[in-house]
Amino acid sequence: MPYSAPGKALIAGGYLVLFPEYRAYCVALSSRMHSVAVKSDERVLTFHSPQFSTSTWSYDLDDVQPQKNPFLNAVVQVCGAYFGELCGGSIYIFSDAGFHSQHESTPMPDYPRFRTHRKSIGSVPKTGLGSSAALCVVATASIVEMMGRANDPHFTRIVHNIAQIAHCVAQGKVGSGFDVAVAVYGSVQYSRFTPTMIPKTITPESVRPVVDMKWDEWLERCALPPSVSVLMGDVRGGSETPAMVQKVLAWRDAKPEEAEPIWASLDGANNALVAALIRESEPHAIRICFDHIRAQLQAMTKLTGVPIEPESQTKLLDAAKSIDGVINGVVPGAGGSDAIFLLVESDKFDTAKQALSIDPRFAKVKWLSLHQEAVGLRREEASYPGVRAHSHS
Repeated sequence: MPYSAPGKALIAGGYLVLFPEYRAYCVALSSRMHSVAVKSDERVLTFHSPQFSTSTWSYDLDDVQPQKNPFLNAVVQVCGAYFGELCGGSIYIFSDAGFHSQHESTPMPDYPRFRTHRKSIGSVPKTGLGSSAALCVVATASIVEMMGRANDPHFTRIVHNIAQIAHCVAQGKVGSGFDVAVAVYGSVQYSRFTPTMIPKTITPESVRPVVDMKWDEWLERCALPPSVSVLMGDVRGGSETPAMVQKVLAWRDAKPEEAEPIWASLDGANNALVAALIRESEPHAIRICFDHIRAQLQAMTKLTGVPIEPESQTKLLDAAKSIDGVINGVVPGAGGSDAIFLLVESDKFDTAKQALSIDPRFAKVKWLSLHQEAVGLRREEASYPGVRAHSHS
């Protein structure tokens, strides 16, 4: 059975999401990562990524050695610890076009949602939509299915917990976990799990009890109202998120008297935005909430020297607000210069996107063909290119 999981945008809660006392608001996006498992009797598990050159990773299950993809390495390692022994076979991975730069790519024949690239997966720029988290989730889902647990009543929780651990192992640090949570559960309000839940060593003894327990994260499914639509812009800038986060946290530790009032105001503005969206407030009320969020992010930019909302992004967001139908926008996640996130009145979406597309102020912005996706991990009935069988007993 094929699985798919969505990308994400963190629209409220950047930086605060690292601390369990704050809530973030994360929107799932329609760019999805897909996996299809084909079981075999061989003692080898091979991942195929047919859209990219030289993108095959094989694991000898009797002597598992790391391959060149740290996220698949971690998924295989954590799943191996949880199940004890894995099944052989092939897992085919496909990614929708929104996850990667589409420069020098071509649509797959008969499968236009997928694009092929001449380069290897590590050489194609990403768009920052959470491809590594979505990859961990679908790869884990396929392995859990191969192990005969697809109909387990706790299937989703098992996949979530394994994928969270694997994502941390692959990154070498314990992140907030929101990107994996969105890939599993869809658009959510989210408060992080206690970081010490992630085991320091990956062994059956350390992994099994953690995977089988209910974690202390808090989340509530929370889709955008139908009157509001998402528009993501790839600004082709690129930001070093880990370095930015480290500098902001260092500032918070060094100058709490400066940081705490801003974080309190930012948290209040974030919660007001979520409340306005839940109430399906008038566009003007939502716009004001975004203005308050941006004011705090701009203050943090000045005080820390970290380009959370750099001047180039301020100009783009302010210009976008002048377009009829655009409610407001924000630099998603940790900020930086690689993307902008806009909310647009649904009944004016097409005309607003057209106006943005021809406006010279947005010449460097590539508007992505995405919409909000309320659903996270799901089973798919679709067929996939070059996959001999789509399900197994």
